[in-house]
Amino acid sequence: MKRLIAIGLAGLVVLAAAGFCVIWFSPSLQDGIMKRTALGRLGSGDNSALLTDNSLHVLLCGTGSPMP
Repeated sequence: MKRLIAIGLAGLVVLAAAGFCVIWFSPSLQDGIMKRTALGRLGSGDNSALLTDNSLHVLLCGTGSPMP
């Protein structure tokens, strides 16, 4: 039984690593994830015009918390 659990966990680790690699080496997939996340956080209004291809995109990471 312990062996099956170990094999299952190893399989999950390999699957997670493969998923990470796919996202890491696919810029178009990264852009899609970021666009979907940004649209989801902008609210329920129609803000899709903010993320058109002809506009400048600025993302500020780590600005939500004060300096220690």
